[in-house]
Amino acid sequence: MTLKPLAALVAVLALGGAACVKKQGTFDAQGYTNHLYDYHVRSSGGGELMSDAWLLDNYYGDNHKAKRAPDYVTEYQLDTSGNGKVDTTPEELRYDLRYENRFDSGVIWLRTLPLSTTRKDTEPRVLMREYVDALASSGYTAVTLTPGKLFIESEHLTARVLDARESRVGGATAFEAIVEIADVDALQLDPNARRKLAKIVVVRPNFVYNKGRVDFPVLMVAGYVNFPEDFTKSLPDFDSMLSRIDLGSGPGYQPQAQLLLTPPVPPAAGPPMGGGAPPAVAPPPVVAPPPPVVAPPQPEAPAAPSEPVE
Repeated sequence: MTLKPLAALVAVLALGGAACVKKQGTFDAQGYTNHLYDYHVRSSGGGELMSDAWLLDNYYGDNHKAKRAPDYVTEYQLDTSGNGKVDTTPEELRYDLRYENRFDSGVIWLRTLPLSTTRKDTEPRVLMREYVDALASSGYTAVTLTPGKLFIESEHLTARVLDARESRVGGATAFEAIVEIADVDALQLDPNARRKLAKIVVVRPNFVYNKGRVDFPVLMVAGYVNFPEDFTKSLPDFDSMLSRIDLGSGPGYQPQAQLLLTPPVPPAAGPPMGGGAPPAVAPPPVVAPPPPVVAPPQPEAPAAPSEPVE
């Protein structure tokens, strides 16, 4: 399936830039509270959100002050009138939570993003596909979209979904995927080269981001990325954090059965002049055999890019 650009998903473009941003989260013995959307991540005991292996990155000091350097602040370009033009650019903290593993390259993050008002009913499955597309274009957590560019730090990345399933986080509908992220240039030299594995979970909480008398729907994104050899070791820490997210009806994390992923069928070339119909393309294997294909489907025209996050 061809993935749509994140520009079709998020009506904003994430831009770096320090600014005066209101306080977004606080910590206490019960855990973390997000004041922008009034949700919680409960502590696992002793007032700690994560084990000693994880260092809180987006807050600092004993009083947990939010970092406001360019990498930790994002600007949302919003259209509140519906005319397709940006008319307000509020700035918020990029991350709700971001942790780095002290022993390896693991990163865990939690973000909440405003979506276009046209996406308020879009299924998490679709949002996941589009988010992964932007992930490949812009990196693991930042997802700063520049139209036509597929680079981050001079690396040309690609992402492939290895596992996908529906789930529930904090009582809300969610969709999750295990994604293999590779450097395209390295793959050209070594087909077995792989850079990172990531688990991404997109959640549809009942939150709205209000600006200019417009309620923008909100997408929550939780992620964990690491080298393949270290990925499984710290995955339980990420799943534990998911199980302690409380969106208002109590914490909980319930992944469902794995979904079958079917690759796209490449379109067949047209018949030569005076020739017969092109040969049928064999469909990918599925659980139940599909009906016979009389002719290959025409590829859907790509969505026109729009102005536009992690």
